[in-house]
Amino acid sequence: MTAVHRHPRIPVAAFVLLLGTIYAAELLVVGPRLLPTRPQLGAGAITFDLVVAVPALFYLLVVRTMRLPAVTLVPVFLGSLFGASLVLPEEHGRYLDLLGRLVVPAELLLLGYVGVRIHRGGSAPADGRGDPLDRLRATLRRVLPSPLAADAVAHEAALLGYALLAWRARPDVREGELGFTSHRGNGYGGVLAAAAFMVLTETAAVHLLVQRWSETAAWALTALSLYGLVWLLGHFQAVRLRPVLLAPDALHVRIGLVWSVRVPYGDVASLDAAGAGGPARRAPGYLHAVTLGPARLLVELRAPVRVDGLYGYVKKDVRRIGLAVDDRERFRAELERRVEAAR
Repeated sequence: MTAVHRHPRIPVAAFVLLLGTIYAAELLVVGPRLLPTRPQLGAGAITFDLVVAVPALFYLLVVRTMRLPAVTLVPVFLGSLFGASLVLPEEHGRYLDLLGRLVVPAELLLLGYVGVRIHRGGSAPADGRGDPLDRLRATLRRVLPSPLAADAVAHEAALLGYALLAWRARPDVREGELGFTSHRGNGYGGVLAAAAFMVLTETAAVHLLVQRWSETAAWALTALSLYGLVWLLGHFQAVRLRPVLLAPDALHVRIGLVWSVRVPYGDVASLDAAGAGGPARRAPGYLHAVTLGPARLLVELRAPVRVDGLYGYVKKDVRRIGLAVDDRERFRAELERRVEAAR
């Protein structure tokens, strides 16, 4: 058991190796050998290998070894169905169509499990705030085998949730905390509205142009553009509802879902005005936590921190954070007072 905890990637690597071997073998079989001579038998065998044997191997090598919840098999099963649909020709997809009827129940099972875990709050982060994104991400990390995949799914789900379900929500500022917006003074909302209008206009023009050659391609491009609009709306809602926080024990820098980091007041070395001579946006060790325009305040840290980014991206060794909150003077006075009290 100790070896499992020291080398958690070994069972995953073994599964990936076997997975590649299985798919390589099936692709060879689909060619000139089995399917043309005995199509039903060959299609059934390939479907069994890809949709049944692959999840079974994942259970034996990964789920049992790493003690993951059994519901982790659901995304593997769905991925296996998709993979089998790419391998098997359409005329040999009879068994695959039958198994495809399990897609909706499997997705409902996965969503139900995640929803129950989030509702119970058993995945609240260690700092105790229980931020909705952090809870969703922690829950998905227990469901999905890859932390990177879990973070990506959590951010995507959070963006859609903010875009579609957060119209009446209030900013995430709790008792004992002070929230500071960062999107009003620089006209960030107006910029996003202008961008959305341009996307709509260009989408209509591109659709009319592309449909002369392909109706399917035209609608595919339109769907992608509309999803981009939803993404912009979700991002703006996240910026509005997740302001920079001065909590009782720490500074929480949050720029929508793009950046998030918690800095205890005792770890703040200084707070200075960020003028024209401030650090470049991509300078090593610097985080430009600004919605639009230049930074107005520069927070220097005593020790480097990790910053959580969009879709699981992590920015390491950050020692300076640039901010541009709307109520700058009040924010600076409050932060300086709390930093001084923590020393």
